[in-house]
Amino acid sequence: MQNSGKTRLFHIFMGQVFNGDGKVNLKEIFTKQKILARRKLLCLVPSTLHEEQIHTLRHQLFIAGIHQEEILPLNIALAPRTGVHLVISSNQDLCDITVVKNGDIIAGGSVQSIERELDGELSRFLRENLSMDAMPEAITDARSELTTFFSNDGRKFFLSGVNLNSHTHQNVTIDGRDFYSFAQPSFKKLVKAIKLILKDLDPSNLADLKPNPILVFGDLFNAPGVLEFFHNELQSFVKILTIHDIAERFSDVMEAKPML
Repeated sequence: MQNSGKTRLFHIFMGQVFNGDGKVNLKEIFTKQKILARRKLLCLVPSTLHEEQIHTLRHQLFIAGIHQEEILPLNIALAPRTGVHLVISSNQDLCDITVVKNGDIIAGGSVQSIERELDGELSRFLRENLSMDAMPEAITDARSELTTFFSNDGRKFFLSGVNLNSHTHQNVTIDGRDFYSFAQPSFKKLVKAIKLILKDLDPSNLADLKPNPILVFGDLFNAPGVLEFFHNELQSFVKILTIHDIAERFSDVMEAKPML
């Protein structure tokens, strides 16, 4: 099978491919996403991957038939190639916070997944405010839909569960105000981690960073009130990026459709 000559974009989540033993298995993922052997791949990974994990990833890519690949931290791919930029990417495993200067990471860190923490906050909100409990799967689906599809246009999300007092089936409605009230503590933790990273930044780099918008990536930032919260806390404009922004940035070598 001949290589098409174009590179395919492949976004790798830490928990998606690395199990508890630090091993990686791409065969099932590649089969589901119909990634062909001998295809060139640009693999976007968390900046927290250590050298041994990257070596393992390269080995598994080779076994899967991918003999030409580039492994690049996602936050570097998100940042413009010049200047100093604060980049935050979030997925179900972690929030990756980096300061990128001219294509290199000069400062950074990570915090435990805010998305998973929000599941617990949503569950607590239901119990304390609505006397309701719901299955963990329903909680995750609700949070996912809130952050993926929710907007500030007044739309509502309906969640089914059990009333803790009557032990009967109950349906509730969650709107943007509800989400913001239970999500705010988690976002404050993320802002605190960001401020600690910026505090240790060289003054000249901090000065170059301030005029640029904060670049964020992940469904988490689509939720109502989140961008306004970060703008107020960090005194900076916030810009949401998607996988398609990365594909456009690498359009000279990239196939049209990225693999998520």
